[in-house]
Amino acid sequence: MTAFWERAATLVWGPFTIILLMGTGLYLTLRLRLYHLRHFKAGWQSALQAKGRKGEAGAVGEISPLQSMMTMLAGAIGNGNIAGVATAIATGGPGAVFWMWASGLVAMATKYSEAVLGFRYRRQLEDGSVAGGPMFYIRDGAHSRILAWIFALVAGIAAMTTGPLAQTNSMALVLDTEFHIPRWISGLGIAVGAWLVVIGGIRSIARFAEKLVPVKILLYVGGALYVILANLTVIPRTIGLIFAHAFTPTAALGGFAGATVLLSARLGAARGLYANEAGLGTAGMAYGTAKSRDPVRQGLIATVDVFVITFVTCTMTALVVTVTGKWADGLTSTALVASAFNSRIPVAGGWMVAVSSFLFGYTNLVGWAYYGELCFRYLFHSRVVKLYYWTYCGLILVGAIARVSTVWYYADTMNGLQIFPNLFAVLLLAPEVAAVTRARRSVPA
Repeated sequence: MTAFWERAATLVWGPFTIILLMGTGLYLTLRLRLYHLRHFKAGWQSALQAKGRKGEAGAVGEISPLQSMMTMLAGAIGNGNIAGVATAIATGGPGAVFWMWASGLVAMATKYSEAVLGFRYRRQLEDGSVAGGPMFYIRDGAHSRILAWIFALVAGIAAMTTGPLAQTNSMALVLDTEFHIPRWISGLGIAVGAWLVVIGGIRSIARFAEKLVPVKILLYVGGALYVILANLTVIPRTIGLIFAHAFTPTAALGGFAGATVLLSARLGAARGLYANEAGLGTAGMAYGTAKSRDPVRQGLIATVDVFVITFVTCTMTALVVTVTGKWADGLTSTALVASAFNSRIPVAGGWMVAVSSFLFGYTNLVGWAYYGELCFRYLFHSRVVKLYYWTYCGLILVGAIARVSTVWYYADTMNGLQIFPNLFAVLLLAPEVAAVTRARRSVPA
């Protein structure tokens, strides 16, 4: 199975996919004339002002704009930011960090566009709730029911399986490494904890995310900053290493087997996507539920979440494992990050990573559960929701005891497959996104 999913991930994440993602982001950046970057500050203001915290009075939607961002961050800031980034560097070398940054910069425009389209094409479901997402703008904007159905099927399966498998795997691994808790026990506890939140639907998930997401970010970033500052003298050399190996192969060193430039670029882009989710279409699902009347406001908030994910949390992981030199020790996943933390914060550093991994993974499981619900409701209506959630939580136990490399290759493959129908619609509807953005310039924030 490991060999099969490794070949599948390599095929899906070949040069074409990387060029497609980077090219789409660059095209949208130019098409928007850097609007989302020039108004980056307005994204923060939109999320934090009164309308963002409570939602616009009389507006249709399920949660506030701030809660929509926190739900997005709950789903996006998972162990991809810890284990995923560490695995990319351990396998592809320091150059993977550069490609993660590059993809993150252009990803802002992609996610902005997804949020705008998700909001504009959102629909009222049979139970009266409001939902958005690629399946709606593919069907009603790109006018392809077949492609919308394919997206919903692939994204639904991906949501139902990649989170429970990949996130739980990293959580169980670090809890076993640091606290010697058997992985099956961790899996059982995580499954019960996730079920208690997700069974209440999007409003329960949003309330949960709004409270826990800031805590998990501050805890992890605080510990990472301490480790980075403790190695302040080697930071210039580390940055040089990252840029040098982005364009030249990385030789074998210690426990590191060596890596080509293509492998480094593929892993950096793949893990960057798994972290910020630009191109997957999840932004349309999260931001399409907000109580707001302005799609551009939702797009600007989406730009902020890419920054927080890629240039804050992922970068903290990347710098911690590189400045400490642990990337070449032969370790991987959360075990590598825990080793890097322990090099400057003995014992407590590993515990900090274990707690962060648990919080990151737990909130990711909760956030992604909603995306799967939307996809399966689109395919089969609300009658499958309860069955979906029971299956979702049951797979958490499987993820806890699976092999590390297998689940990450599987996650890369499934995430990659949903890119193609989503980006087809985003590119087709790019003129509409640009027109909506131009019209917004005359409207007060």
